[in-house]
Amino acid sequence: MSYYDMKHLGAEQASGDILIFLDSDVVPEPGWLAAMLDAVLAPGVPIVCGNTYVDPVGLLGKAFALAWFFPLRATEPGLTDQEKCYSNNLAIRAELYREHPFVEVPGTTRTAMPQLRERLAARGIAMHKCRHAQVTHPHPRGLAHFLKRALVHGRDIYLKTNHDAGRDLARRRLGDTLAEVGRRYAAGMGRALRQHRRVDLTPAGVPAVLAIMSLYYLVFAAGSLATHLAPGPMSRGLRI
Repeated sequence: MSYYDMKHLGAEQASGDILIFLDSDVVPEPGWLAAMLDAVLAPGVPIVCGNTYVDPVGLLGKAFALAWFFPLRATEPGLTDQEKCYSNNLAIRAELYREHPFVEVPGTTRTAMPQLRERLAARGIAMHKCRHAQVTHPHPRGLAHFLKRALVHGRDIYLKTNHDAGRDLARRRLGDTLAEVGRRYAAGMGRALRQHRRVDLTPAGVPAVLAIMSLYYLVFAAGSLATHLAPGPMSRGLRI
């Protein structure tokens, strides 16, 4: 089964009023469940995510903690609707999920969460984030996983960017996606330079982090380019 197929299956079997999605590769901090339930049971908060961050252990962990897409570990509690959410750490009222289940952009494996956020926003429903409901996420394990994750990331962003623009196969453009890759790369490098001390990384270690994540985003861009040239094989052949 695919990533979101498994979430659908769990939701179908659940009988409670609140659905909580927690991936098997994340580790909750103490108090995570109570914080999630308190947040999603508050008036006007039908869907809430916790804060997922990469455990900054070792050089690779510090690199992905700083320059990947997850935020750093939150240092202040609170509930906000101004931050991104991820489906590996999520609570939603079951009735709302039945109306708006996860739906992926065809050919992708990790686009259902932004799709859900956009559909709910169109109905005036904000997706809140509970900063103190925190879980740690591992960094990619080994070179093969590193490369595959980057390729899939580039593939998914390419297909979602073009899907959002309403483009069919013959009209898909690469430039918008490469601009998004550049934006993410610049944001990650900037965070590594500004906030490296938050993950106990010395200034001497910053160049190594920049090199690791430069390779990641180079492969990310290659995944977008490969999808532009061969969308069918890229959509069918890469799953995470």
